[in-house]
Amino acid sequence: MTVANPLSRKSVRPHPKRALKKKTPTPSGGGAGISLPPPTPNPAAVTTIKTAQPTTAAAGAAASKAALRGPPPPPTTGPPRIFRGPFASWPRHQRYMVTAGFAGCIIIGTLAGAVMKMDQEVKAEKQKMREATTEERTAFLEERREYLVGQKAELDKKIGGLHERMKARESGLSGR
Repeated sequence: MTVANPLSRKSVRPHPKRALKKKTPTPSGGGAGISLPPPTPNPAAVTTIKTAQPTTAAAGAAASKAALRGPPPPPTTGPPRIFRGPFASWPRHQRYMVTAGFAGCIIIGTLAGAVMKMDQEVKAEKQKMREATTEERTAFLEERREYLVGQKAELDKKIGGLHERMKARESGLSGR
């Protein structure tokens, strides 16, 4: 059974445990042919809506919307409720697992995107080298050779210093 509230657009259903035990008789059933008249809206609410005299069209629309919404809710007492999110009722370990799953998906997606971008850059570089002329290839290889020779010189210098320290250490140990 649905009860229409004249001040609201929603229909209100009574709670099943609080519903009245008394059943209404129907004309076809065993109710001795008694039919009840249709329910009438609350006369106070109807007169309130009819007696509102708006001065402008906008004020009239606002007044009719306010009348449809009904009275404002009563003020709450006590501390305000803090919204903790839709998963606040889940157990803590379950929330942690869902959070870890989301974080893992984001991390894996980021790494996969970075690898794909690097692969595209390598393919573009290879394609550029294939399409390059022999003069461009020669210039690139000479630049690369200069870079590698510079690195070799640095490594030779470090290895020479290491050999000198090893000889100094061996002579220091044998002189004791």
